[in-house]
Amino acid sequence: MISVRPVTRDDPDLALLRVYEPVVRLTKGELFLPTAVDPYVAQCSLWSGVRGGEVTLIVPARELTLERLSDVGVLHRGQRLFLRFVQEPLGRAEYLRWRRIPRERLSATGVFGRLIDAALRASLLLRGRCRRDSRRQRRPRIASS
Repeated sequence: MISVRPVTRDDPDLALLRVYEPVVRLTKGELFLPTAVDPYVAQCSLWSGVRGGEVTLIVPARELTLERLSDVGVLHRGQRLFLRFVQEPLGRAEYLRWRRIPRERLSATGVFGRLIDAALRASLLLRGRCRRDSRRQRRPRIASS
């Protein structure tokens, strides 16, 4: 039997966990977020095959569990297995609908900031090349006695 002791605020184990706990920082509008493994695997289908070659469906979507994944992995040892979350690629209408979803990370700068950036980039193009002499680093002259 495992004994469970109550955790207090002054517990050294808790303090150690707090020091090394992971910190996740995401940008606004992030498309890839941390997720639980069980629901993700449950939505995936399991396939076998190599890139550019023939692939074989082993377990269809919504029938895969972590236990079944480990069992199938043992049965197909030595083969390349992969999970597929998206079963069908987006059609044209779905893709265009997805593109219309506002992406906040792109609008964070604003129009004014983008105009300044474009002007600075244009000034680099208009300035042209530097003279050959200005690229050389001039060596300081040492006075001889």
